[in-house]
Amino acid sequence: GYVSNMPAGWTRWLFEQYEFTFESVGDADIRGGRLAGFDVLVLSDQSAASIIDGHAPGSMPPEYTGGLGRDGVSAIQSFVRQGGVLAAFDNAIDFAIDEFELPVENATAGLSPRDFFIPGSLLRIDVDPSDPVSYGMPEEAIAFFVRSQVMRLADDAANHTDVDVFARFAEDSFLASGWAHGAETFLAGQIAAARVAVGSGEIVLFAFEPHFRGQPHNTFKLLFNVLYHASAQQRTGPSAGN
Repeated sequence: GYVSNMPAGWTRWLFEQYEFTFESVGDADIRGGRLAGFDVLVLSDQSAASIIDGHAPGSMPPEYTGGLGRDGVSAIQSFVRQGGVLAAFDNAIDFAIDEFELPVENATAGLSPRDFFIPGSLLRIDVDPSDPVSYGMPEEAIAFFVRSQVMRLADDAANHTDVDVFARFAEDSFLASGWAHGAETFLAGQIAAARVAVGSGEIVLFAFEPHFRGQPHNTFKLLFNVLYHASAQQRTGPSAGN
């Protein structure tokens, strides 16, 4: 879309540095069926409203207004249900959660900074290295949390087998460096990253950005594994929930 998105630039830069083959697709591309043939669609940190609606009509030249619209959302839904992988980072998880009605909630959505605020700190996460998206990761790692999100299972999803949680914020001693207001209440022990099976495909949700500004090498592997896992699924079929 045409809403300014610096994280998308960091993502492209990182893919270039590590020589991953990728293409940038716009709103019109997605509406026009350009997702056919892709393994994974990456949504960088961006609000759901700006993804769907883009710039308001009249705010700039007409060719730069609007977003995905409902046709674009439907195209992404079809892409995933037919076997594609959607990866959403930070604020973009709201788009995936809402549009796919996932059994996951953004636990910090709507909270006031007076209740929960972490402007840029290093947090400990507990990782399941047996999961395809976290292969090669240590069981204890560090995530860079910059006004990021926190996830939890929805109240009616306690027995939902389609959700595969592969990283949680540490229950105790979660703060490695910096400060975290309200984290004891809203973050400790909650979901940092998860995979959710949808149709023949899946959605990978990251509450934080593992590649923030191309800096936290400790968690690059989580992003890269999404790409490897997505391409492997195209060859062998989805494995979410196993």
